[in-house]
Amino acid sequence: MKPPRFDGSDATNWISRVHYYFDHVIMPEAQSLHYAVMLFDPPASEWVFNYYANNDFVTWQEFLEDVRHRFDRQSFKDYFELIAKLTQTGIVLEYHDTFEKYLNQVQGVPESKLFTLYVAGLKPDMQERVSLHRPTSLAAAMALSLEIADTQSDQKLVVGHVCKQRMLCYADEEEAATDEWDGAVRDEEAPTEVAHIHSLDGGRRSRPLKVLGQIQDREVCILVDMGSDRDFLHPTIAESLHLPLSLIRPFRVFVGNRAALLCTHVAKQTKLKVQGSEFVVDLHILPIHGPDVILGMDWLESLGTISADFTRKTLEFNHKGQPFILRGITEPPRRLAVQPRLLMHSSPDVAECFEIALLELESGATELEIFPDDLPIGVAAVLDGFRTVFRVPTGMPPIRPYDHRIHLFPGSNLVNVRPYMYPYFQKNEIERQVREMLEQGIIQRSSNPFSSPVLFIRKKDGSFYFCIDYRALNNARVPDHFPIPTADELFDESGKARVFSKLDL
Repeated sequence: MKPPRFDGSDATNWISRVHYYFDHVIMPEAQSLHYAVMLFDPPASEWVFNYYANNDFVTWQEFLEDVRHRFDRQSFKDYFELIAKLTQTGIVLEYHDTFEKYLNQVQGVPESKLFTLYVAGLKPDMQERVSLHRPTSLAAAMALSLEIADTQSDQKLVVGHVCKQRMLCYADEEEAATDEWDGAVRDEEAPTEVAHIHSLDGGRRSRPLKVLGQIQDREVCILVDMGSDRDFLHPTIAESLHLPLSLIRPFRVFVGNRAALLCTHVAKQTKLKVQGSEFVVDLHILPIHGPDVILGMDWLESLGTISADFTRKTLEFNHKGQPFILRGITEPPRRLAVQPRLLMHSSPDVAECFEIALLELESGATELEIFPDDLPIGVAAVLDGFRTVFRVPTGMPPIRPYDHRIHLFPGSNLVNVRPYMYPYFQKNEIERQVREMLEQGIIQRSSNPFSSPVLFIRKKDGSFYFCIDYRALNNARVPDHFPIPTADELFDESGKARVFSKLDL
């Protein structure tokens, strides 16, 4: 054991530690003060040397009281009175931490009295739950209240409740036809399903960008959060993997529920594997709620230029000189049992119910990056090596030596055709597709006086082709004339070849 040093911060904690240390090494009280002076660091050392020079005789206990009064601004408070007046106004964790903070300043009070004060300060419903378990000590009552609070976070819901986590549920008629509801709301069904239904009442809210990764052989859930300044790791992961931790200067982290958590350690140069690639990250240890790892701005800034698509939950960047696409987890809809549907239908707060159907995606709407499993090894390797070729194109092709030109007849008038009248649903679809093409760089805004109207051609699946009516422009254009090769010559040139490419044609 090393003697605890003191720089003027957290005087109460240092007094308890140094007192315990001197008892452990059997230090006589007559020598404790002389030894303790050497444990003071600036700026507290300035005070202790002046104190030692101006006090000829002082006992060890008197010295500790003087240190408490000098460096602890709360030393003159009656903490037992504060405990007696303390009541739970927020969550149980806040009440527990405040009670424990005051408890460290109280001595000589029987545990039975403190036990009574702790339980009496809880909210009435929590008092009843704790009392039913009949805890035998103050420590048992404090631990029990926290455990009940954790399990109560997903308990019975009331009107206006908003869940922290949301999901999309779907209903089908087959299950409703086979199940019969007896009118009872069961605890194992109502909290998990009714909650998710009511969570949709508040309107659409964004989903976080989460991915799965690995630290050593342990799978971890990773949250990519641009609202986080640093990168964090849950302490249980660090403990189970025996990661080497480094002590850092403590700092506070404010989390979503406005609480402040203290971070004191970091796991430096931790290897994090994500979707086949390895990243080396300094992960600060913090008891975060939900994900195992949070990657914040420290990690995002290390990646350089990033292209983000938050609708599809993807991040595109260069990693180790190669293009890399980080794909987030998109949760599928979950099945909804018949009882919550009937509860929702009978609720006066629900005005209408809608059926949600899963439609097929438009052809070509997704990137062709997942290849069949039965490809030969050599072919699969080539396709994987040129994966970027098979992506949905974004932006214009590169500049070529020859650009396309539209030659008009001399003296032609300006081709400017007014737009057609569109149905309301087509107008919205036009605006959506134009917005997508602008974002992809396929088109750009222009003040050119030439104008041609848009036409929508319906596909077999009900969607629309985005077409331009260039008939007026074609009438003013000089047509191209070039000789067309004869088919017989092409066949003669092919010889005995059996494999052709488009370039050969």
